[in-house]
Amino acid sequence: FQLDRTSCLSFSLAIFASQAIMDQSYTIMETRHDNINVPLERSAAEEEEESRKELTERRKHTIRTSWRAVKFGLDVKATEVFYGKLFEEYPMVRPMFRDDMQSQYNKLYQAVSLAVDCLDDMDNLVPVLQKLGVAHAGFGVVRAHYEAVTECFLWTLNTYILSQMPNNNAVNWIFDVSDAWEWALTLIGTAMADAADEVLEE
Repeated sequence: FQLDRTSCLSFSLAIFASQAIMDQSYTIMETRHDNINVPLERSAAEEEEESRKELTERRKHTIRTSWRAVKFGLDVKATEVFYGKLFEEYPMVRPMFRDDMQSQYNKLYQAVSLAVDCLDDMDNLVPVLQKLGVAHAGFGVVRAHYEAVTECFLWTLNTYILSQMPNNNAVNWIFDVSDAWEWALTLIGTAMADAADEVLEE
């Protein structure tokens, strides 16, 4: 099988054209590869923000998981235990509440459950907390009281966890649970106390 001169020239041009197209394709692919697979260097601020978001999501997950365990094991009894500890450690706050505490146990239990359900909807939760803060200020609640609530609530959670889990597992989980709930309760207490302070300053 033989090719004449014209056929050879046409064949060579075809090969050259094909090679040029392939070279161009490789260039485009390399450019796309560079654009897709080579990440831009992130700034320290961006890395810090990413770490903060990851920590927040871990805390939310821990809060949901631990509260689900408390609801399953204690239900409203959890808030009854909490108030018992609060009045034991801070007896001066007892006169702020009625003698019959059952309705208060239920109210707090429902409020905590609502807050847990709204962890991903803080924009709508904050105004509710602010209204509660103003209302509580009318009963004499001050910023220091929210710190006492956080302390006794963490004690309630940790005591229940220790009673239900082997020591080694409990110690590890208590660290995460305490960190997550302290973060959440501090946000809640701050929102309520700040709102109350604004009203008192007016």
